[in-house]
Amino acid sequence: MTLTSEQTQIVTPATANEAAEILREANAKGTPVGLLGNATKRDYGNLAAPVGLKISSSKLNALIAYQPEDLTVTVGAGMEFEHLQEILAQHNQWLPLDPTQLPGATLGGILATNVSGPKRLLYGTARDLLIGCQFVLADGRIGRSGGRVVKNVTGYDLHKLMIGSLGTLGLLTEVTFKVLPKPQHSQWAVASFAQVEEALAAARQAAGSNTSPAALEMFDDSFLFSDAAATAKLLFAAEGLEVAVKDQMRELAAICQKNGATEISEVTELNGLDAWQAMRNVRNSSLANLVLKWNTTLTDLPKTFSSAQNLANQLKLDPIVQARAGTGIIYLYADIKESHYEQAIELIKVARQDVQKVGGSLVIETAPDALKAKLDVFGNVGDSLVAMKALKNKLDPNGTLNPGRFLKGL
Repeated sequence: MTLTSEQTQIVTPATANEAAEILREANAKGTPVGLLGNATKRDYGNLAAPVGLKISSSKLNALIAYQPEDLTVTVGAGMEFEHLQEILAQHNQWLPLDPTQLPGATLGGILATNVSGPKRLLYGTARDLLIGCQFVLADGRIGRSGGRVVKNVTGYDLHKLMIGSLGTLGLLTEVTFKVLPKPQHSQWAVASFAQVEEALAAARQAAGSNTSPAALEMFDDSFLFSDAAATAKLLFAAEGLEVAVKDQMRELAAICQKNGATEISEVTELNGLDAWQAMRNVRNSSLANLVLKWNTTLTDLPKTFSSAQNLANQLKLDPIVQARAGTGIIYLYADIKESHYEQAIELIKVARQDVQKVGGSLVIETAPDALKAKLDVFGNVGDSLVAMKALKNKLDPNGTLNPGRFLKGL
């Protein structure tokens, strides 16, 4: 047990039963509780309301069940992500999630924020890999959802709803994932294009083809490269059996050439990191205090990408604009000054309206507190808010857990 600089007590239960007792007492007293792992993602979500207590899952970090031949693993939610990968690597397996590398990031935190990386195109997100969990509700009840085997499909998928809920529904104490053998071979290449639209057209065609690329990442300038002549760079990857990967890469290169690529070359290292790690860690390398995330369709990706560029230009930012070009996600990373906050708020509102017209969304992943205080980070989520409020009222009627952080202050 420790105290933060704000004198909020932090407790670190070592078992689910200990966590249940703490939550049961806090809920009975009406004490709001903040949930965290190692606090590597404390900047996600809306500004949290004041809490009287914080519970860290960092001691809930045991390896509970692992039979490599079953391709499943069950661990405490407080286990650090990289530590799990080390355990799996001993059997040439891995959990195919590749979020930004943050020292100390726990599995519970990754699930609570639903972060992902460039290889989500091939392997999916946490919702595709989490098959069960144990959790503690606000009133201290301990529950389970899903199971410890891949074939388990009975019951309500509450474990899926925990993903991305920012700890507002319950404290994850135990998680079960399906895992995969590590790929035999992985290869990256970069294609240069004179126009962003050409690069995105190539990515759209590649994503819809039978080549099954592992990743399609596009940048609008010379970030990570010295070639300022190209307007857009599309990095693409394939992995699996070596002979199949080489065939896939040739087919992906041909798609790029047909869409106007001026140069294509293999990539093994960028800024001292291998290509995959460099793509995972754009967020870290940007040193941004403002991170915006658009979700849209592949068809509307060029228009939305242009919207992101225009927002940055109007704010006179020097951003990195990145597209997960096979999944319809765009990130803008920038350093915003306080004098631009008011203008940024209005521009973000307009950009949200534009992307919502085509069924997309714009989320503020990171921003200074003063900007967050004036703008909900999630924006209008439509009918989802009604469903989430109903679920929140069912599982946490007193609003005990992580108040303020989720949709419209849930």
